[in-house]
Amino acid sequence: MSLDLSASNATVQFGRFDADLTVDFKLHMNVGVPDTVFIDTFDCILSADIIADNDVVYFKILDLKLGPLPTNKRKAEKDLMELSESEYVAFRDALHFSLGDLRKLLNAEYFKQGIQLPYNIQEINTSVLFKERAMYVLMEIERGIDRFFEDEFWDEDALRNRDY
Repeated sequence: MSLDLSASNATVQFGRFDADLTVDFKLHMNVGVPDTVFIDTFDCILSADIIADNDVVYFKILDLKLGPLPTNKRKAEKDLMELSESEYVAFRDALHFSLGDLRKLLNAEYFKQGIQLPYNIQEINTSVLFKERAMYVLMEIERGIDRFFEDEFWDEDALRNRDY
């Protein structure tokens, strides 16, 4: 049995609905045994808070759920299992609760430690701030940053000839 999941059509909003980040997206599901027996697309909503502290980003998913079922949708796009309308709704409900379990797992196992920003320069401290419809990346530059950039990017001759 195979289960392929992918996402598309993401719309990202910052500082809306009491969350730093809100993402509306399409979740595509393809189930094979081994040939494809079920294909469907679901509207999903993810909301999260983000904190950057000492160049580590902490991401906490607040909610991960299915969007409302469109009134005209009563079955999957492809369904060789021939689920009835009530079985399809029960499947959606189970998927909705499974996304909640996935949220808990991601927060506990993957995001709890934070994600190190791709640099670790003592002279730059990064944080983020969210306002309605905006995300601001704040970088506090400490004394000595010029020396860091010179050491990183100047060639050997320029380093030998600098006057301090």
